Amino acid sequence: MKLIIELSGEQTDMAVSEAIGAASAIDGSTRLIEQDGRIAILDTSSGADILSERLALCWHISEYLFSFDLDEINDVFDGLDLGGKTFAIKMKRLDDKWKPEDSQAMIEKIAGVLERTGKVDLRSPDMILRVIMGEKLHAGWQLHEIDRTSFEARKGKDRPFSHPISLHPRYARAMVNLARVKPEDVLLDPFCGTGGILIEGGMIGAHIIGSDMDPRMIEGCGINLSHFLGKDNEFQLHELDVADIGKLGKVDAIATDPPYGRSASTAKEDVGELYERALEAFVDILKPGGRLAIVFPDKRYVKLASKYLSLLEVHDLFVHRSLTRYFCVFEKE
Repeated sequence: MKLIIELSGEQTDMAVSEAIGAASAIDGSTRLIEQDGRIAILDTSSGADILSERLALCWHISEYLFSFDLDEINDVFDGLDLGGKTFAIKMKRLDDKWKPEDSQAMIEKIAGVLERTGKVDLRSPDMILRVIMGEKLHAGWQLHEIDRTSFEARKGKDRPFSHPISLHPRYARAMVNLARVKPEDVLLDPFCGTGGILIEGGMIGAHIIGSDMDPRMIEGCGINLSHFLGKDNEFQLHELDVADIGKLGKVDAIATDPPYGRSASTAKEDVGELYERALEAFVDILKPGGRLAIVFPDKRYVKLASKYLSLLEVHDLFVHRSLTRYFCVFEKE
Protein backbone atom coordinates (compact mmCIF):
# COMPACT_ATOMS: atom_id res chain seq x y z
CA MET A 1 0.00 0.00 0.00
CA LYS A 2 1.22 3.48 -0.79
CA LEU A 3 0.77 6.11 1.91
CA ILE A 4 1.20 9.86 2.04
CA ILE A 5 2.70 10.98 5.35
CA GLU A 6 2.20 14.71 5.98
CA LEU A 7 5.11 15.79 8.16
CA SER A 8 4.78 18.33 10.95
CA GLY A 9 7.63 20.51 9.71
CA GLU A 10 9.51 20.68 13.05
CA GLN A 11 12.43 18.63 11.75
CA THR A 12 11.62 17.52 8.23
CA ASP A 13 14.57 15.19 7.66
CA MET A 14 14.13 13.54 11.04
CA ALA A 15 10.39 13.23 10.41
CA VAL A 16 11.00 11.41 7.11
CA SER A 17 13.43 9.04 8.83
CA GLU A 18 10.97 8.51 11.67
CA ALA A 19 8.23 7.55 9.22
CA ILE A 20 10.52 5.14 7.38
CA GLY A 21 11.79 3.71 10.67
CA ALA A 22 8.34 3.16 12.16
CA ALA A 23 7.07 1.50 8.98
CA SER A 24 10.23 -0.61 8.58
CA ALA A 25 9.91 -1.90 12.15
CA ILE A 26 6.74 -3.66 10.97
CA ASP A 27 7.53 -4.20 7.29
CA GLY A 28 11.20 -4.51 6.50
CA SER A 29 10.57 -4.00 2.79
CA THR A 30 9.18 -0.47 3.28
CA ARG A 31 10.66 2.03 0.84
CA LEU A 32 10.48 5.76 0.33
CA ILE A 33 9.00 6.47 -3.10
CA GLU A 34 9.28 10.22 -2.98
CA GLN A 35 9.80 13.15 -0.66
CA ASP A 36 8.30 16.48 -1.67
CA GLY A 37 9.05 19.03 1.01
CA ARG A 38 6.97 18.15 4.05
CA ILE A 39 5.43 14.98 2.66
CA ALA A 40 6.82 11.49 2.30
CA ILE A 41 5.24 8.86 0.08
CA LEU A 42 5.93 5.34 1.33
CA ASP A 43 5.33 1.93 -0.18
CA THR A 44 4.66 -0.28 2.85
CA SER A 45 2.47 -3.05 4.19
CA SER A 46 2.95 -1.89 7.79
CA GLY A 47 -0.60 -0.49 7.91
CA ALA A 48 -1.86 3.05 8.40
CA ASP A 49 -3.55 2.12 11.68
CA ILE A 50 -0.26 1.03 13.23
CA LEU A 51 1.61 4.03 11.92
CA SER A 52 -1.01 6.43 13.26
CA GLU A 53 -0.35 5.03 16.75
CA ARG A 54 3.44 5.25 16.41
CA LEU A 55 4.33 8.45 14.59
CA ALA A 56 5.06 11.70 16.42
CA LEU A 57 6.39 14.11 13.81
CA CYS A 58 3.49 14.08 11.36
CA TRP A 59 -0.07 15.39 11.00
CA HIS A 60 -1.97 13.12 8.60
CA ILE A 61 -1.73 9.74 6.91
CA SER A 62 -3.56 9.21 3.63
CA GLU A 63 -3.91 6.44 1.07
CA TYR A 64 -1.93 7.66 -1.92
CA LEU A 65 -3.90 7.95 -5.13
CA PHE A 66 -1.67 9.77 -7.60
CA SER A 67 0.44 12.82 -8.30
CA PHE A 68 -0.78 15.12 -11.03
CA ASP A 69 -0.47 18.41 -12.88
CA LEU A 70 -3.11 21.12 -13.04
CA ASP A 71 -4.07 20.29 -16.60
CA GLU A 72 -4.67 16.63 -15.66
CA ILE A 73 -7.44 17.21 -13.10
CA ASN A 74 -10.30 16.10 -15.33
CA ASP A 75 -8.51 12.96 -16.48
CA VAL A 76 -7.17 11.68 -13.15
CA PHE A 77 -10.18 12.45 -10.96
CA ASP A 78 -12.67 11.20 -13.55
CA GLY A 79 -11.18 7.78 -12.97
CA LEU A 80 -12.43 7.74 -9.34
CA ASP A 81 -15.83 6.18 -8.76
CA LEU A 82 -17.24 7.20 -5.36
CA GLY A 83 -20.28 4.96 -5.68
CA GLY A 84 -22.63 7.61 -4.34
CA LYS A 85 -20.61 8.27 -1.18
CA THR A 86 -20.25 11.76 0.26
CA PHE A 87 -16.91 13.55 0.24
CA ALA A 88 -15.06 16.68 1.27
CA ILE A 89 -11.86 18.12 -0.16
CA LYS A 90 -9.05 19.54 1.99
CA MET A 91 -6.09 21.34 0.46
CA LYS A 92 -2.68 21.81 2.05
CA ARG A 93 -0.29 24.36 0.57
CA LEU A 94 3.33 23.46 1.31
CA ASP A 95 5.06 25.48 -1.39
CA ASP A 96 5.08 29.26 -1.73
CA LYS A 97 4.36 29.07 -5.43
CA TRP A 98 0.74 28.22 -4.61
CA LYS A 99 -1.63 31.01 -3.57
CA PRO A 100 -4.90 30.77 -1.57
CA GLU A 101 -6.88 31.45 -4.74
CA ASP A 102 -5.18 28.45 -6.37
CA SER A 103 -6.53 26.22 -3.61
CA GLN A 104 -10.10 27.42 -4.00
CA ALA A 105 -10.06 27.16 -7.78
CA MET A 106 -8.71 23.61 -7.55
CA ILE A 107 -11.31 22.57 -4.98
CA GLU A 108 -14.11 23.74 -7.24
CA LYS A 109 -12.68 22.00 -10.27
CA ILE A 110 -12.04 18.68 -8.49
CA ALA A 111 -15.44 18.76 -6.77
CA GLY A 112 -17.12 19.28 -10.13
CA VAL A 113 -15.52 16.09 -11.41
CA LEU A 114 -16.18 13.98 -8.29
CA GLU A 115 -19.83 15.02 -8.10
CA ARG A 116 -20.47 12.82 -11.11
CA THR A 117 -20.33 9.79 -8.77
CA GLY A 118 -20.51 11.34 -5.28
CA LYS A 119 -21.91 14.23 -3.27
CA VAL A 120 -20.21 17.02 -1.34
CA ASP A 121 -20.74 16.96 2.45
CA LEU A 122 -18.58 19.33 4.46
CA ARG A 123 -19.91 18.28 7.90
CA SER A 124 -19.67 14.49 8.06
CA PRO A 125 -18.41 13.12 4.75
CA ASP A 126 -17.85 9.43 4.11
CA MET A 127 -14.47 10.26 2.57
CA ILE A 128 -11.99 13.13 2.81
CA LEU A 129 -9.81 13.81 -0.19
CA ARG A 130 -6.55 15.51 0.76
CA VAL A 131 -4.68 17.37 -1.95
CA ILE A 132 -1.16 18.43 -0.98
CA MET A 133 0.32 21.28 -2.95
CA GLY A 134 4.08 20.84 -2.81
CA GLU A 135 6.51 21.14 -5.66
CA LYS A 136 4.02 18.77 -7.31
CA LEU A 137 0.37 18.02 -6.58
CA HIS A 138 -0.49 14.83 -4.68
CA ALA A 139 -3.89 13.34 -3.86
CA GLY A 140 -4.97 10.75 -1.29
CA TRP A 141 -7.90 9.58 0.80
CA GLN A 142 -7.37 10.62 4.41
CA LEU A 143 -7.05 7.65 6.75
CA HIS A 144 -5.84 9.17 10.02
CA GLU A 145 -5.23 12.48 11.73
CA ILE A 146 -2.48 12.12 14.34
CA ASP A 147 -3.48 13.00 17.90
CA ARG A 148 -0.51 15.16 18.85
CA THR A 149 -2.20 16.41 22.03
CA SER A 150 -1.42 13.09 23.69
CA PHE A 151 2.30 13.88 23.48
CA GLU A 152 1.74 17.26 25.12
CA ALA A 153 0.01 15.51 28.04
CA ARG A 154 3.22 13.53 28.72
CA LYS A 155 5.60 16.51 28.87
CA GLY A 156 8.06 16.54 31.76
CA LYS A 157 6.19 19.10 33.83
CA ASP A 158 3.01 17.00 33.67
CA ARG A 159 4.59 13.78 34.92
CA PRO A 160 4.16 12.72 38.56
CA PHE A 161 7.94 12.87 38.89
CA SER A 162 9.54 15.67 36.89
CA HIS A 163 13.01 16.94 36.11
CA PRO A 164 13.87 20.08 34.12
CA ILE A 165 16.18 18.30 31.66
CA SER A 166 13.88 16.17 29.56
CA LEU A 167 13.21 15.56 25.86
CA HIS A 168 9.79 16.50 24.55
CA PRO A 169 7.72 13.29 24.20
CA ARG A 170 7.48 13.82 20.42
CA TYR A 171 11.25 13.58 20.10
CA ALA A 172 11.41 10.70 22.57
CA ARG A 173 8.90 8.80 20.40
CA ALA A 174 10.83 9.73 17.26
CA MET A 175 13.95 8.18 18.80
CA VAL A 176 12.11 4.92 19.44
CA ASN A 177 11.02 4.89 15.81
CA LEU A 178 14.47 5.82 14.53
CA ALA A 179 15.77 2.78 16.43
CA ARG A 180 13.14 0.72 14.54
CA VAL A 181 11.82 -0.87 17.70
CA LYS A 182 9.30 -3.60 17.04
CA PRO A 183 6.49 -4.63 19.41
CA GLU A 184 7.94 -7.21 21.82
CA ASP A 185 11.51 -6.00 21.19
CA VAL A 186 13.70 -5.36 24.23
CA LEU A 187 14.46 -1.63 24.39
CA LEU A 188 17.05 -0.26 26.80
CA ASP A 189 17.59 3.30 27.99
CA PRO A 190 20.81 3.21 30.05
CA PHE A 191 20.42 6.87 31.12
CA CYS A 192 16.70 6.63 31.76
CA GLY A 193 16.24 9.71 33.97
CA THR A 194 12.52 10.31 34.46
CA GLY A 195 11.61 7.70 31.83
CA GLY A 196 10.50 9.78 28.85
CA ILE A 197 11.95 7.46 26.21
CA LEU A 198 10.85 4.34 28.06
CA ILE A 199 7.28 5.64 28.27
CA GLU A 200 7.17 6.03 24.50
CA GLY A 201 8.75 2.61 23.96
CA GLY A 202 6.25 0.98 26.28
CA MET A 203 3.37 2.61 24.45
CA ILE A 204 4.32 0.92 21.19
CA GLY A 205 4.55 -2.49 22.87
CA ALA A 206 8.26 -2.90 23.56
CA HIS A 207 9.68 -4.65 26.61
CA ILE A 208 11.42 -1.77 28.33
CA ILE A 209 14.49 -1.74 30.54
CA GLY A 210 15.92 1.35 32.15
CA SER A 211 19.06 1.97 34.15
CA ASP A 212 20.58 5.01 35.84
CA MET A 213 23.26 5.56 38.45
CA ASP A 214 21.03 7.97 40.41
CA PRO A 215 18.64 6.13 42.77
CA ARG A 216 16.29 9.15 42.80
CA MET A 217 15.84 8.84 39.06
CA ILE A 218 15.18 5.11 39.27
CA GLU A 219 12.48 5.68 41.88
CA GLY A 220 10.92 8.58 39.97
CA CYS A 221 11.12 6.76 36.66
CA GLY A 222 9.19 3.85 38.16
CA ILE A 223 6.46 6.24 39.33
CA ASN A 224 6.16 7.75 35.84
CA LEU A 225 6.14 4.41 34.03
CA SER A 226 3.41 3.06 36.30
CA HIS A 227 1.39 6.25 35.79
CA PHE A 228 1.50 6.23 31.98
CA LEU A 229 1.80 2.52 31.19
CA GLY A 230 -0.18 1.01 34.07
CA LYS A 231 0.99 -0.83 37.14
CA ASP A 232 0.79 -4.18 35.33
CA ASN A 233 3.44 -3.26 32.78
CA GLU A 234 6.45 -5.49 33.41
CA PHE A 235 9.16 -2.87 32.98
CA GLN A 236 12.59 -3.32 34.54
CA LEU A 237 14.61 -0.61 36.27
CA HIS A 238 18.14 -0.98 37.61
CA GLU A 239 20.44 1.30 39.56
CA LEU A 240 23.62 0.76 37.56
CA ASP A 241 26.65 2.56 36.23
CA VAL A 242 26.52 2.41 32.44
CA ALA A 243 29.63 0.21 32.32
CA ASP A 244 27.69 -2.51 34.17
CA ILE A 245 24.69 -2.80 31.84
CA GLY A 246 26.11 -6.03 30.42
CA LYS A 247 24.47 -7.70 33.43
CA LEU A 248 21.09 -7.03 31.83
CA GLY A 249 21.59 -9.38 28.87
CA LYS A 250 21.34 -8.67 25.15
CA VAL A 251 18.88 -6.07 23.88
CA ASP A 252 17.35 -5.38 20.47
CA ALA A 253 17.72 -1.60 20.59
CA ILE A 254 18.99 1.27 22.69
CA ALA A 255 17.46 4.75 22.73
CA THR A 256 18.91 7.27 25.12
CA ASP A 257 19.55 10.94 25.87
CA PRO A 258 22.70 10.86 28.04
CA PRO A 259 23.78 13.71 30.33
CA TYR A 260 25.55 16.60 28.60
CA GLY A 261 27.63 17.73 31.55
CA ARG A 262 25.61 20.93 31.97
CA SER A 263 22.65 20.70 34.35
CA ALA A 264 22.45 16.91 34.18
CA SER A 265 24.83 15.13 36.53
CA THR A 266 27.76 13.05 35.34
CA ALA A 267 29.07 12.56 38.90
CA LYS A 268 31.88 14.96 37.92
CA GLU A 269 33.12 12.57 35.25
CA ASP A 270 34.33 14.08 31.97
CA VAL A 271 31.52 13.77 29.43
CA GLY A 272 33.77 12.35 26.74
CA GLU A 273 35.06 9.65 29.09
CA LEU A 274 31.50 8.81 30.14
CA TYR A 275 30.39 8.50 26.52
CA GLU A 276 33.35 6.28 25.65
CA ARG A 277 32.60 3.91 28.53
CA ALA A 278 28.95 3.87 27.50
CA LEU A 279 29.71 3.10 23.86
CA GLU A 280 31.96 0.19 24.83
CA ALA A 281 29.07 -1.21 26.85
CA PHE A 282 26.55 -0.59 24.04
CA VAL A 283 28.60 -2.64 21.58
CA ASP A 284 28.59 -5.58 23.97
CA ILE A 285 24.89 -5.51 24.85
CA LEU A 286 23.36 -4.78 21.43
CA LYS A 287 22.36 -7.74 19.27
CA PRO A 288 23.84 -7.82 15.73
CA GLY A 289 21.77 -5.50 13.56
CA GLY A 290 20.49 -3.68 16.62
CA ARG A 291 20.24 0.10 16.52
CA LEU A 292 21.31 2.84 18.87
CA ALA A 293 19.40 6.14 18.78
CA ILE A 294 21.26 8.67 20.87
CA VAL A 295 21.42 12.43 21.40
CA PHE A 296 24.80 14.17 21.57
CA PRO A 297 25.49 17.82 22.48
CA ASP A 298 28.48 18.14 20.13
CA LYS A 299 29.49 16.73 16.74
CA ARG A 300 32.80 15.46 18.07
CA TYR A 301 30.93 12.77 19.98
CA VAL A 302 29.34 11.59 16.73
CA LYS A 303 32.85 10.91 15.48
CA LEU A 304 33.71 9.14 18.74
CA ALA A 305 30.67 6.85 18.50
CA SER A 306 31.52 6.02 14.88
CA LYS A 307 34.60 4.16 16.16
CA TYR A 308 32.30 1.64 17.82
CA LEU A 309 29.16 1.43 15.66
CA SER A 310 28.18 2.20 12.06
CA LEU A 311 26.70 5.68 11.69
CA LEU A 312 23.46 5.70 9.69
CA GLU A 313 22.16 9.25 10.08
CA VAL A 314 22.44 12.50 12.05
CA HIS A 315 19.76 15.17 12.58
CA ASP A 316 20.65 18.43 14.32
CA LEU A 317 18.14 20.35 16.42
CA PHE A 318 19.00 23.89 17.52
CA VAL A 319 17.88 24.44 21.12
CA HIS A 320 19.53 27.75 22.01
CA ARG A 321 22.77 29.61 21.35
CA SER A 322 24.90 27.29 23.48
CA LEU A 323 23.19 23.98 22.68
CA THR A 324 22.43 22.06 19.50
CA ARG A 325 21.25 18.49 19.93
CA TYR A 326 22.48 15.90 17.44
CA PHE A 327 20.05 13.00 17.08
CA CYS A 328 22.11 10.08 15.78
CA VAL A 329 21.31 6.57 14.66
CA PHE A 330 23.98 3.86 14.70
CA GLU A 331 23.83 0.16 13.93
CA LYS A 332 25.81 -2.79 15.22
CA GLU A 333 27.06 -4.80 12.28
